[in-house]
Amino acid sequence: MALAAFAVLVVLSIYWKIPYQKWKRTHDLFGLVLVLVAVHAVLGRGEMMKYPVLTVWYASWTAVGLTAYIYIRVLYRFVGPQYDFVTTEVQKRKADVTEVYLEPVGRPMHFAAGQFLYVSFDSDAVTREPHPFSISSPPEEPTLRLSIKRLGDWTSDVHRIRPGERARVWGPYGHFGRVLQEQPDLPAVMIGGGIGITPMLSIIRSEPFAQRKEMSVVIYSVPRKEKQVYADEITTRAEQLPNLRGVMHLSDETGYIDLDYLRETLDRPLPDFVWMLCGPVPMTDSIEAQLKASGVRPKQILIEAFDIR
Repeated sequence: MALAAFAVLVVLSIYWKIPYQKWKRTHDLFGLVLVLVAVHAVLGRGEMMKYPVLTVWYASWTAVGLTAYIYIRVLYRFVGPQYDFVTTEVQKRKADVTEVYLEPVGRPMHFAAGQFLYVSFDSDAVTREPHPFSISSPPEEPTLRLSIKRLGDWTSDVHRIRPGERARVWGPYGHFGRVLQEQPDLPAVMIGGGIGITPMLSIIRSEPFAQRKEMSVVIYSVPRKEKQVYADEITTRAEQLPNLRGVMHLSDETGYIDLDYLRETLDRPLPDFVWMLCGPVPMTDSIEAQLKASGVRPKQILIEAFDIR
């Protein structure tokens, strides 16, 4: 029964399109499923109990799973790295993007360019379920900017959040931009698909990036020109920095990004770059596979997953 319940939850997560907060709550049941599996194994006195080593191995992993579940679902809200913020501005942009600006209340949150956070708003406009978003502002600015695209029920209402309403932030997380800091002489290509451009906006506007010696290329890919919310921001930054080149890619006009397009756009062999990809999963999977086929080593390809309901 426990395994059947587990299978049902997996199927629901993959195929049943329900509101994010309800979908996320189904994951709370996984802890109950884990408990049922453990109880069945112990009380059922099956074949496994005849093998002490297997029993210890099973019990150890069950304990790890339950501990992780309790920490994430219960304790994390209280003991995780968290900060208080207040909303200072909410701005609707084109292409269903809303920008939310947050200022710290008390101690600030220090983060590196390219990182993300979880945020929960104390607002009647949205539920208080924490949601993950990349930070699109640089670390040097005291105000956090979150660029949020309408992708579901929660994000459809985020524009209704009002200035002055409080927010709780957990984080920061991720190491997407670390390679550029650790290897400042490494040429890089950053490809952002749609709202996947957000961590790259933080990176190119940061002070460490401005000190890089090698040329970096940012390719901002959207279907049509009216979807280019941040084209001007990228172009302006490229005009300020001699080590940055901004490329606007319109997939409806030139097709999806492939090896031919990349070779025409770049001035050196593809394996010479480190590649940073963020955007819809089909896009990043396709580009990653093509890069590997062209001789780019897997460790040269960094992907920030973007698959949020």
